[in-house]
Amino acid sequence: MLTNYLKIAFRNLMKNKLFTGLNLLGLALGIAVALLLLVFVKEELSFDRYHSNVDHIYRALAKVEFGDGEQTWAGLPNSMGPVMKNEIAGIAEQMRMWEFNFGEKAMINADANKFSQENFYWADSSILRIFDIKLLSGDPATALNGPRKVILCKSVADRYFPNRNAVSQTIKIENSLVLEVTGVYEDFPSNSTLDAEVIGSFPTVERMHNELTWSNSSFETYFLLRPGVDPELVEKQFAKVLDKYVPKEKQWQTFQLQALKDVHLQSTSVSSSYSERAGDPRQVRILIILALVILTIACINYMNLATARSQQRFREVGITKAVGATRMQLARRFYLETAVLVALAVGIALILVMVFLPLFNQLAGKTFGIKDVLTPTVLGGLFLIWLLVSFIAGSYPALMLSSFNPKNLLQASFRQKSSAGLLRRTLVVVQFSASIILMICTALFYQQLNFIQQRNLGYEPEQVVAINMSGADNNEQISAFTTQAEDTTVQVVVNKLICDYLGYTPEEAIGKKAVNLFGYDRAEIVGVMDNFHFEDFHQPIKGYAFHNATTEPLTYNLVKLNTKDLSQSMRQLKETFDKILPNSAFDFLFLDEHLNSLYRREQRTASVVMVFSCLSILIACLGLFGLAAFTAEQRTKEIGVRKVLGASVGNIVSLLSRDFLGLVMIALVFASPVAWYFMSNWLKEFTYRIHIEWWVFVGSGFIAMLIAFVTVSMQSVRAAMVNPVKSLRSE
Repeated sequence: MLTNYLKIAFRNLMKNKLFTGLNLLGLALGIAVALLLLVFVKEELSFDRYHSNVDHIYRALAKVEFGDGEQTWAGLPNSMGPVMKNEIAGIAEQMRMWEFNFGEKAMINADANKFSQENFYWADSSILRIFDIKLLSGDPATALNGPRKVILCKSVADRYFPNRNAVSQTIKIENSLVLEVTGVYEDFPSNSTLDAEVIGSFPTVERMHNELTWSNSSFETYFLLRPGVDPELVEKQFAKVLDKYVPKEKQWQTFQLQALKDVHLQSTSVSSSYSERAGDPRQVRILIILALVILTIACINYMNLATARSQQRFREVGITKAVGATRMQLARRFYLETAVLVALAVGIALILVMVFLPLFNQLAGKTFGIKDVLTPTVLGGLFLIWLLVSFIAGSYPALMLSSFNPKNLLQASFRQKSSAGLLRRTLVVVQFSASIILMICTALFYQQLNFIQQRNLGYEPEQVVAINMSGADNNEQISAFTTQAEDTTVQVVVNKLICDYLGYTPEEAIGKKAVNLFGYDRAEIVGVMDNFHFEDFHQPIKGYAFHNATTEPLTYNLVKLNTKDLSQSMRQLKETFDKILPNSAFDFLFLDEHLNSLYRREQRTASVVMVFSCLSILIACLGLFGLAAFTAEQRTKEIGVRKVLGASVGNIVSLLSRDFLGLVMIALVFASPVAWYFMSNWLKEFTYRIHIEWWVFVGSGFIAMLIAFVTVSMQSVRAAMVNPVKSLRSE
């Protein structure tokens, strides 16, 4: 029986090559998009799950209340970890991390070469006991258990010491501190929150390690809880321990725990977090919805074309039921036909994924390979997609056609009484509503990104290069690039927001002391500048000040270039830098590129949504093209009569197009409030944002109608150009 059903399925598919081809292409595109997004979402949800202790590892967070509200910090005092471990029995291990020089790059000399190193951390030796960090060489028990020790990830070890064993070699930090390499570890995977490339032993930084304080909140702290310990009970004990060590009047923060499994996707409101691999739960939700929308559009395509073809199969169903076929047998047959088509589409989708995976990586900022697609989880998800699409897309022919009475099915008038036409119109409205929603969202995404990128920051970042000076041997080398004031009085230039807070006009502020800045009365306000943006546009403008205190390191030298030959200017800067700072690597960044990087996540989301919106429209147009072909075929004789009576090609095109264009108009009415709701919520994340304008909705609707008109017209013109004699002879 199954073999017979398969034969019938293949015959029906081959008999209608146009509809089969349109269905295959639409389903394959929809499944390919869903598969790519499934791979992306899978990685986002898998962050840090590979650690064997993942269910017992927690990051400590600080809740800090200011006059303008509450903030959550990942940075904690260095006393938090060891004190809480000693006082609370439920804590098995603690680990503190401090980002090198508060997040600056480290200038490293290794094997007579100079390197600029990112992701350098100082950490307690317990990091190797809490997390699954695989040492490829070295002893985990002693690798970080004392001062002046460092372990390197394999890629860095290969870069510092090519073709040599890095263990027992030495590296020099900032031309002063010499560390012994005591281990090489496997690079952290892409789904790890920890992104350290170099880990130095925490006792090396003696002041940070030995001088325990409750005031300097610069350290990320992780706890390993004992099995069975309730983290909420540990949080309650935090408050009791804090009361023991810090008087109530000096307590300015409270502590809580965040499960390691939640760190990646639940940290958008957490500031001072070290890792640059923070995820965005909103982005994950957007991509999940996008995958479901495109799959739905593909399924609607199939259902639309199936309803169109179903009217040609009424008699076939009637005869089959008249000779004894049961409704269940017919339903199984139609479901099998759909399943075969979807299986073929899955195969094509896999090929499309392999071909376009590099493009997707570029859009999403990922490095997925074939092995990431062919994992058991993804393949299992693909099988589930096949089942769902087969069930949803095949529901109409399987359930509706098989339910009809054979007597009615064999009547010629049954076609006109069928509800298939209403169903098709409804599905077209749903399909184009989804496409228009994506078009509106894409337009608003790019409007907001353009707004924040073009908005006046209060300064001009173009052709400003920031040169890292942290590797200088002494202040004399820095002075070769810039001069320092040596006065004991610190001169300060504040922004207008600080001036307003102090209650001064800009003129009154000149000569006043900035109390508690560099000592109670050392800082003198010598200038007031207008407010400018120094953070991304998610945040409001805050207080900012420039100073010339010699107690603070001059890490960067900002150089404003005014040249058309940028590469030549940079070569000259490098030559000067290498001459003055011979032991330091020439490391720099352009200010405008750095500012653009603040919105990289939004840019990637917008790019992904734009590309897949175009695909959704393409899939919708495939279905519309098929429906137009069906409509033209059904009205062949009517077209012939109209042409004989004098109708022009334009009249015929208008006749066949206006119904579809009306459906697109209805889709716009449904899509507009939905798109407005979603985008209004998204824009609330920005302190500075665009206003949603009416023309975005009208423009998206017009584009959708234009695309629909062009698609339908391709078939309409073809039908209108046929010789009316042939049309009148057709049945």
